[in-house]
Amino acid sequence: MAVRNKWNKRWLDTIGTVENQVKGSMSHPEIAFFNLNTILAATNSFSPANKLGQGGFGVVYKGKLSNGKEVAVKRLSKDSGKE
Repeated sequence: MAVRNKWNKRWLDTIGTVENQVKGSMSHPEIAFFNLNTILAATNSFSPANKLGQGGFGVVYKGKLSNGKEVAVKRLSKDSGKE
């Protein structure tokens, strides 16, 4: 339980940091931000063949960036309540 609480605190700190930054200059040492075109290219436009799984907030897709790095991308569902 302590590990989860530590992770939750770090996640909340990250959210606060990101929300306070100006759009277009967002960065965090553990989170990468990409424009939509990069994500679409990496996931082959969210191809069903790249679906890894689904959670409460949306579907997770595997992707490959132009530099060869593999990534997981969560596409939030419209009903997730997240923006």
